Amino acid sequence: MKERLLVVVAEDYLPLRLCVCELLVAMGAAVIEVGNGDELFSVLEREQVDVVVTDVRMSGTSGLDVLRRRRASGDRTPFVLMSGSVAGLDQRVSGCDAVVLLEKPFTEDALEAVVQRAVAMRAA
Repeated sequence: MKERLLVVVAEDYLPLRLCVCELLVAMGAAVIEVGNGDELFSVLEREQVDVVVTDVRMSGTSGLDVLRRRRASGDRTPFVLMSGSVAGLDQRVSGCDAVVLLEKPFTEDALEAVVQRAVAMRAA
């Protein structure tokens, strides 16, 4: 990553969240980590982030719910949606621009590629 990005990572499974955060920091990003959708929504209300990396399903408010609420408010921050199965997910996010899907499990290279894609969407 050429510029210092601020990425918020929302994942309720702590080992995966820590791994994703570690990989993003190694790529040169600044990271805010949260454990659920309510915390994610709160961060997005007060911080100007460049990219959101979130699990689709979390206890309480899901990453998909946060995406829809943010889009309804006019926020166009790129979202990377992580899911154990992305089959049919593209239809569920239809109409939401700047969304990249990432199927779990994924490699470091796959994470970097989707974050770069999200960055390109932000710049467009």
